[in-house]
Amino acid sequence: MRKERVGLILVILVLFLWVEAGASEGKSVLRASPSRVKPGEKIFLRFSGAPGNNTDWIAIYPVGEKSENYGEWY
Repeated sequence: MRKERVGLILVILVLFLWVEAGASEGKSVLRASPSRVKPGEKIFLRFSGAPGNNTDWIAIYPVGEKSENYGEWY
């Protein structure tokens, strides 16, 4: 479980840094709060600069997983 938690934190951190770097170029911005979570805790996401389509979505998955292996979506 600890390994999964660390993996999730790393994925969020990488996404945060990647999106923050693009923010200065007028691209989409994604922010996660808090930056560290335990399994079962809530994660709040803020995003801007995206087109705002009805089919837009954000996926969170463990480090090392293929991007196609996302979980449930609503």
